[in-house]
Amino acid sequence: MRIDLGGTRFNISSAAEGESLPDGTADLHYGLEHFGLHTDNIEESMANLQSHGTEVLLPITQVGSGNKIAYVKGPDNVRIELVQPSP
Repeated sequence: MRIDLGGTRFNISSAAEGESLPDGTADLHYGLEHFGLHTDNIEESMANLQSHGTEVLLPITQVGSGNKIAYVKGPDNVRIELVQPSP
């Protein structure tokens, strides 16, 4: 299912039959696999989250597109991606 909320598109899927969903890992899976938020300063955002005890699942990493990304563990073990687009 795809939902458009104010110009933001969300893709929602169910777990496959017999599949159990992992808790807040950096692994791909069905269900609410993750959602991402853009930030202008990923280092500052991550420092702020970590100062509040947020668990880091993937430290800041620069990917092939030049974007910087990181994953943190959110409420209910939901994986949250932070993205700082390349300049």
